[in-house]
Amino acid sequence: NCYKNTAKLCSESSMCAPPNTGLCRKTQDCQQFFVRKEVDRHSPTFALLQHMVNASAQQGQGGERSTKLIQAERIEVSKLWQRYVERKLEIRKQAQRKPERRCKPIAEVDGAKESGNVLTTAIMDAPGVSDSSISVTHLELGINEVLAFHGTSHQACEQILTGGFEIHDASEHRSRFGKGAYLAEDVHKSLEYCVENDGCNIVLLCRVTCGEIYYTTRNKEEDATKTARQLGMNCTIGNPRGEGPREIVVFEKDQLYPEFVLHLQGQSEF
Repeated sequence: NCYKNTAKLCSESSMCAPPNTGLCRKTQDCQQFFVRKEVDRHSPTFALLQHMVNASAQQGQGGERSTKLIQAERIEVSKLWQRYVERKLEIRKQAQRKPERRCKPIAEVDGAKESGNVLTTAIMDAPGVSDSSISVTHLELGINEVLAFHGTSHQACEQILTGGFEIHDASEHRSRFGKGAYLAEDVHKSLEYCVENDGCNIVLLCRVTCGEIYYTTRNKEEDATKTARQLGMNCTIGNPRGEGPREIVVFEKDQLYPEFVLHLQGQSEF
């Protein structure tokens, strides 16, 4: 049964599935399934999710604003996970063909080795922050796998969870750095893309394989995706004027997997 002994399978393959789920690294002979489970509000996982929301805003461009996590759901969609693993394996193989056998780390691409890491990674890696379900140890840092926020509408969220992300021609709202799926390390940047419903915004916390990164500090670069692809890159990180907030733009829909649905409320001053 491919849903048992997940930890052992992950150890053998280094394609670590989200822990405490029925997902595994095998991409064939697995029964398709969909699980949407609410996270206990009193659990360490819920507390860490709230901490990531607040800390990403405080350390990013959100400033002294709080956003309340009113509900969180853990998502398990086998067909989306299988597609994600397959794409991740392709990017890993691409990286292993390089002399250093890894992708250039995001902090080095940014030019700030001490402070340029993705905020969510830095938050999870901080002393005293730990949870069995959300951890840096579950990410493959050698190919720049990170957790990042994706703001969306309630309707689009349901479509993503059932069919995966769709990357359309860049719209006026999301064409700043070219065609792709847009994510952010600062939750308040992702909230700009949300469509509020009864005071609630939907933000997906996604696992993302960035791979090789095209980095730009231009305020706007609509041809970034085209340029990045020509250079053999897998995603773009846009850091307007070098001041942020940074956005991650991935080119393929299978480069990201929605792990949590976050129901958020409020951006009030502390």
